[in-house]
Amino acid sequence: MKFLKMLGKLKRLKILQFLAFSSSVLLLLSACSQQKQTKSAFAPKIVKSKPSESNSKTKSTPTKGKAIDSSINPKRTATVIAVYAAKKYGSDWQKTLTEEKENGIAVAVKNSEYFPHVPSSFGVVYQIGDHEVLYTLKQVGQDNVVYLYTNNGMKELGQATFRTMSQYLKENGWDYLISKYVRKTKIFDLRISPKLMSQKMQGDVGAFIMPLAMRGNWYSYFNKHMNTTTIGLNYTIDNGEKYELHRIDDRFFEHKTYGEMSKDYQIRTENWKMTGELSRKIHGIRWINFRAWMQGAGDGIYFGLHSEMGQPVLVAASGASIATDQIYWKTPQLALQNKNKEFSDLYYLR
Repeated sequence: MKFLKMLGKLKRLKILQFLAFSSSVLLLLSACSQQKQTKSAFAPKIVKSKPSESNSKTKSTPTKGKAIDSSINPKRTATVIAVYAAKKYGSDWQKTLTEEKENGIAVAVKNSEYFPHVPSSFGVVYQIGDHEVLYTLKQVGQDNVVYLYTNNGMKELGQATFRTMSQYLKENGWDYLISKYVRKTKIFDLRISPKLMSQKMQGDVGAFIMPLAMRGNWYSYFNKHMNTTTIGLNYTIDNGEKYELHRIDDRFFEHKTYGEMSKDYQIRTENWKMTGELSRKIHGIRWINFRAWMQGAGDGIYFGLHSEMGQPVLVAASGASIATDQIYWKTPQLALQNKNKEFSDLYYLR
């Protein structure tokens, strides 16, 4: 009797197993059928494209405008670069990091055309802090190479891959600074699109043309730095950064403020200087005034052509009284020889 009961249980178990197996097979067949239908209905077409110019180049060729690595947080990237440069080169980079660490490292992304000492092939420049230091980057093969610059002296300090920078900080025990600074790092995209570049901006009545005698390179040794100013037809280059010189419509300026203007307007005019010549001589010099575009408060800076010791000089002045700040000479040698000198025919703020 027990044997018959066991036999009955075994039969029922086999039947259940068979039913379970059958159900699994049916589900699998159904899923395969659905998957096949889905692929036939929604599978994307494969489009063969011609190789672009950048793809046809060898791996060692730099690629313009290539981001460092899409998997790396841009803020972390900028922080690593800033800390590395400060520790590796000190000077302006260390000064910038010290000034920026309290409120966070501010990185402005700009068109490279505003930095004449940076090759135009880079396309993009990353400027940190108050117009002192910057970097650019290119992808060379499988490596991301960062080029480090200082505006003072307008020179390249060096270059390194991002991996080399990270390793350098880790080996020297400075990698903890990255997590310390990265939370406050801010990135501002101030690039100007070609479309925006070609637009005529409100209030602009044309370029200001600099006098021929003022054009060229000028040098002043001040605060232990050799400062360089270049004056062109309608632009200046101050410590490595290029500014366009424009005249403003007085009626527009009387009724508008910079804060009222659109973001695109502010970006487009970020490297403009509102320029004008004074109608009469002051302290015996005919001055040209430069201010930030639509700058309301403040007197800006003044440049005036003069001569000292038989040499042409460019006098830089500021303030409501137009007091002399620096004297620029035609060569670095003259600037060094005459550093800290004051001349009796110039007005200084006492």
